[in-house]
Amino acid sequence: PFIVRCFFSSPSKVKKHLTMKGFMKLDLNTLKKYALVFDISIGDFFQFIHIDDNIEVDIKKNNNKIIQDIIITTKGKNKK
Repeated sequence: PFIVRCFFSSPSKVKKHLTMKGFMKLDLNTLKKYALVFDISIGDFFQFIHIDDNIEVDIKKNNNKIIQDIIITTKGKNKK
């Protein structure tokens, strides 16, 4: 696909990154490229968040998509 050609040297390299072994070898610059393509922060690659029904989460991303501010509150509480 077009996105792969823009950011990565070859589709086979991207396919290699789909394995855990390949993913563990990624450098920060390559992770930044994937974060940009998927419109997520780099930290999203390394966390799994499970949220109870009575919890609200608001995620505010910076323009650079590298850092995000996560606000966790109880549902119905006034927000600042």
